[in-house]
Amino acid sequence: MWRVRAGMLALVIVCSTAQASNWFSLGKNDAGTMETFIDVSSLRIAGNIRRAWFKDVYKTHTQKGADGKYWSDTVFKLAFNCTEEMVRFEAGNVYYEDGTNWTPPAENYPEPWAPVPPDTRGSVKMQIICALKQ
Repeated sequence: MWRVRAGMLALVIVCSTAQASNWFSLGKNDAGTMETFIDVSSLRIAGNIRRAWFKDVYKTHTQKGADGKYWSDTVFKLAFNCTEEMVRFEAGNVYYEDGTNWTPPAENYPEPWAPVPPDTRGSVKMQIICALKQ
């Protein structure tokens, strides 16, 4: 399924001229409780570095944060170093089911580069975004 999505994503990026957010689904987790999207209008490519905004949308009452509140969705700007297989979080926000949200303090970003573990959501995001060419 991810290969089909990657090909469709490449087509969406090539054909997209809009400046507004343009969220494209990368698929759901195996349990169907979370769907991941990429904002193709935010994609930036500089050499081996790829940056874009990603959104994870959670099924109601399935994802709890450390504070015990249920998440509705999360939006994070991620940077991937495709050559080194590294990732870092550059900005983000957590939205809760009760309508509130939390933004990590600016001093938390950007985080240091970290390896992308294999067979994770992060590795799938990296494989898709790193497959894209300028």
